[in-house]
Amino acid sequence: MGINMSGSSEIVLSKMKVNARIIQNTLATNKDTFLALCELINNSIQASASKIEITIDTSVNDKEEFIENSINKIIIKDNGVGVSKSDLNKKLLEMANNSKLTGRGVGRFSSFQLGKIVTFETVAYDMKENAFIRSSFVLSLENIKDLTFEHLNINVKYENIGINSESYFQVTIEDGYSNDADYKDKKQYKISEKLSTEEKAKNNIWENIFIHYYLYIIDKKVSFIINNKELDPNKYKISSQKFDKEFISLDGNKYNFNYEAIEYKDTKNNNNKVVSLLVDNDNIKNIAASYEYHLSTPNVSSWVIYIYSDMFNKEKDAFRNIDISNMDENLTHLKDEIKKHLDTFFYEEYKDYYDFETNLKKDNTYPYKKNTPSESEEMVYIRFCYCIEKKFKLLEKQNKLKNIIYPLVNKCIADGNITIILDKLGDLPKPQVDELKSLLDKADLEYIVPFANEVASKQLFIENLSELAYNKDYNEYINERDHLHKLIENNLWIFGSEYNGTKIVQSDKTISKTFEKLRKSVFGDDADLSTIKENKDRMDLFVWTEIDKGNTQKKEILVIELKRFSKEIDRKEINQISEYKFAIEKEQALSKINYSYKLILISSYISEFAESKLSDTKTGLLETSNSCDLNVYILRWSDIISENKRKLSYLGSYLKTKDMDALEYIKNNYPDINIKKIESKMNLKK
Repeated sequence: MGINMSGSSEIVLSKMKVNARIIQNTLATNKDTFLALCELINNSIQASASKIEITIDTSVNDKEEFIENSINKIIIKDNGVGVSKSDLNKKLLEMANNSKLTGRGVGRFSSFQLGKIVTFETVAYDMKENAFIRSSFVLSLENIKDLTFEHLNINVKYENIGINSESYFQVTIEDGYSNDADYKDKKQYKISEKLSTEEKAKNNIWENIFIHYYLYIIDKKVSFIINNKELDPNKYKISSQKFDKEFISLDGNKYNFNYEAIEYKDTKNNNNKVVSLLVDNDNIKNIAASYEYHLSTPNVSSWVIYIYSDMFNKEKDAFRNIDISNMDENLTHLKDEIKKHLDTFFYEEYKDYYDFETNLKKDNTYPYKKNTPSESEEMVYIRFCYCIEKKFKLLEKQNKLKNIIYPLVNKCIADGNITIILDKLGDLPKPQVDELKSLLDKADLEYIVPFANEVASKQLFIENLSELAYNKDYNEYINERDHLHKLIENNLWIFGSEYNGTKIVQSDKTISKTFEKLRKSVFGDDADLSTIKENKDRMDLFVWTEIDKGNTQKKEILVIELKRFSKEIDRKEINQISEYKFAIEKEQALSKINYSYKLILISSYISEFAESKLSDTKTGLLETSNSCDLNVYILRWSDIISENKRKLSYLGSYLKTKDMDALEYIKNNYPDINIKKIESKMNLKK
């Protein structure tokens, strides 16, 4: 049935063709909801849009505050080519067909990471109708998540709007996941802070759109209108530079790496440096993966460094969100070469600062020639002296005042009274004073030394844990109860920051004794624990935590089953952790309380059989419970170690840990652990 008159409309029952497998792989592929929004923006750019409007409607009355998951509606509208009525079936209703049709491919399914109801609306000129037609239809997650069908009946509304119109494509997303028990704990469905538009949250979406789409914004290919306000790149951009470097892979292939480094005003003064690998995706450059790069620089701006290469395009799926920090030798080589290129760039960019640092360390006033501070303390000292040097040229002119001023800086840092310097040196130029104040805000100098020591201590623990777990000279002699339990009991932070400082409730006790001990404090005197009283299985580590999260308090029971480092997790070990799960599910008093349970089975090695049983290889999830909030995980020590190294390298990017043999470390830090047997066995082995 055709539409021949302007203003006329009709509703047509249409069949949507569905590829269930691709839908399943697409619904929540992005790590967070901001990246899901980026999928929709990419669709608009692919459709030749020159203007993209984003409207975020929140339920917050106080517009100076952003509350997570307070978003009611998100609208993304572009002035691209749109989809005509004649092409609608082929381009929009043959869903998830693996093809990108004028920029409207499977990426539109990312809408369902932001909300459960999505309305698609488009206007385009239709040759058959000789008019512009507005087409619209609604999809709900409830309908499409059932992956048993191949066709879905939907109502498509067509409206003739005459011959004088402009094309557009609009996606409206509603009904978020904040109060849905099935989704509220899943990170990929939680509204990212990057989508915040409130002043108190520093207008995150403007800044993050600028960072992700700088190449299109600065070339004036695309303009962004966010909540009726156009994004002004001059508000953020400070400078940009391009340079090329040659990369030679380990197999001898040569690739050209094109770098574009953009310095921008970071509203949070974080001095971040983010490296993004770019790949071509339907004629637009997408960020395949991003990483943090750490190097102390003397300003408070931030940088985003884009790297483009045919090497990434050849295997774009392989490079998408690839973990460049893992132990693969090819990736290690790639990481080292990129770091070398960036080190060279930044050393040249801030040559006066690094020259000053070199000369300052040679000067007789330098306080750290004999005693070694935490590197964070040393960094702060150098930064303050550099700001003073830019004004007064004390070192350059060998002014005798340097013999007074620089030791004063050191004394104030040591005493935690660094703000005195700011008060006394009031005639420093305002930009330099702002830099110093931003540094103070970031470092919290009164606590910088104990913080540095804590991070350094954790880094040292992780380094030695890695050696114990994977050095065969050690790991076959480290047993569970005498050594491993004691090491892990005092370092539960390795499983997550929420466990930092958490005390062990029970260690190496039977299930019955453990839960009986918690009867009064957790379950109540009247809790019937009759079933579990007979269970004599021993749990290695049993942790009970209460974690404040805003107005809610999460209560969790963590059970960690440790296997000696040399032991491979296989059928027997899986059966053991599954029996713990069964014991908790069987005891009604335990499964009905408002607690979540996390059971972790961990060792250095996992068999192929155990790997095949995982329901999620990325997180190590083995199984979940149908009767209570309970998840079982199998983890390698290498996973724990890599994740903590990443976190600690960010927190302690200025720190260096003391080299120490693993056994020496245990002797010094855990004197109650008897390692004489290990030493004697190792001596015999050597």
